[in-house]
Amino acid sequence: MIKKKGVTLHQEIAAELRARIDNGEWPPDTRLPSEPELSAHFGVCRMTVRQALGELEAEGRIVRQRGRGTFAAQQKFVGDIVSFRLPEGFGHKHELVSVKRKKANALLASQLDVERRKTIVELYRVRFFAAQNEPAELEISSMTPETFALIADEDFTQPVYTTIRRKLDVSSDSFVCEVLPVALDEEQAKLLKLPAGTLALKLHRTWLGDGKPLMFTVLIFSPEKNRYVLGK
Repeated sequence: MIKKKGVTLHQEIAAELRARIDNGEWPPDTRLPSEPELSAHFGVCRMTVRQALGELEAEGRIVRQRGRGTFAAQQKFVGDIVSFRLPEGFGHKHELVSVKRKKANALLASQLDVERRKTIVELYRVRFFAAQNEPAELEISSMTPETFALIADEDFTQPVYTTIRRKLDVSSDSFVCEVLPVALDEEQAKLLKLPAGTLALKLHRTWLGDGKPLMFTVLIFSPEKNRYVLGK
């Protein structure tokens, strides 16, 4: 392998492997050649290959599994931690887990501006990213029965806030967010296809319309499908 000026060998190798992953030659879950195979292909020692793979692993482009090998990682959504808005390209497919009525606890009462113990409706869904058709996010949305009545006959595989906003004829789509860490319980882990206890990011989002709360949503993001940055 011919070394480029100002670039180390492992950086050159990492760049070539990165390009193969990014251009789709090695799609998610593809097993990469072994370290000896890559060493022979590039004409370098295994330590150099290991450094290149370490660089890609740090970027989240590959996953190394003991006893199995090295695999191209699933694509992750890179979002802005300020807005928490998801790009349209990631799709809107949701799968309904449950719809149930419950009594508002202190948190729900404060976020929805209702009395504690008032009956509210909880809509529990899993969101899938289009590129992978894999569970990427849990969405537990709470609203008053009056608000839910507006969307009871709607398609719950699609976003519900825009429908609520349209039917209430409100002009604002602003929201208030709080970000929290969470360890997935057994139910959450099963829905996201992850081990129980996995650390994830939880977002409390109160959706507003004309300055009034319309819906309170708890979102739990799969750490394998999402990562966030401060600004983009």
